[in-house]
Amino acid sequence: RESGYSFNSAVADLIDNSIMADADTINIELGVTQQIEPFFSIGDNGHGMDESELIDAMQYGSTKKDIPQNLGKFGIGLKSSSSAFCTKFSLISRRQEKSKALKASWDLDHVNEVNDWYMEISDPQDSEESELDFTAGGGPGTLLLWENIDRIIDKFDKEGQTLTDSTVKTRMKKRETSLKEHLGMTFNRFINPSSKKKKPITIRLNGDEIEGWDPFAINEEYTEQNDLGFIPIKLPDGQQTGFRLIYYILPRPEEFSTNENRSLSRIGDSSTSATK
Repeated sequence: RESGYSFNSAVADLIDNSIMADADTINIELGVTQQIEPFFSIGDNGHGMDESELIDAMQYGSTKKDIPQNLGKFGIGLKSSSSAFCTKFSLISRRQEKSKALKASWDLDHVNEVNDWYMEISDPQDSEESELDFTAGGGPGTLLLWENIDRIIDKFDKEGQTLTDSTVKTRMKKRETSLKEHLGMTFNRFINPSSKKKKPITIRLNGDEIEGWDPFAINEEYTEQNDLGFIPIKLPDGQQTGFRLIYYILPRPEEFSTNENRSLSRIGDSSTSATK
């Protein structure tokens, strides 16, 4: 289970899967129950999976993908990012509109108990299918559920004493805030695509829409954009290619239109400095 994932990077990896499935709506639920047990789920309205695709997606080291843009090239991203924070996770998916949803689950405690890599295939519960339809609306889509979550937050202090309910809730709220900022930064180009030909993706966390973070402060009056044009390069095999280079000069701290925009651009605080 020690995969090296931080919680934020694990969730970002899962969102990558949704984007590669052509989802334009992604809903994330994160918090604690009345019994102060953590919960987490992520649903999308992507193309979904049939039974063989669902099993393949849940197998460790699944079939190699043919799409170069795919980040999960070794077939372990979904599993390793999930098992890093919980001991049971389920993938529920529907490939075609109004068709029956399918469910595949890994229970690592059961795997350890029977000493066998057993993946459970079952029908989703009504509540699980309803949660899928909250995003998929009865059409294609996928829902990932985590259970037996033990590593999103620590419920004990340094002396091993159980934390109070209010402290656990506060820690989870901080986790939510950190995740919101991370996703806004990581997926800004999908939330606010530069090309009008690309449909923006909506990502919600506990019902709140994630706002993209623009590191270049493009909409600020005193931001300067400089285009160096296309720069050709020759690869070692002789092929010709190249790239376009655009750079931005950000405003001075006092030139930002609002303190909020200055703060979002990480300008003028104790950890950054800017010159123009």
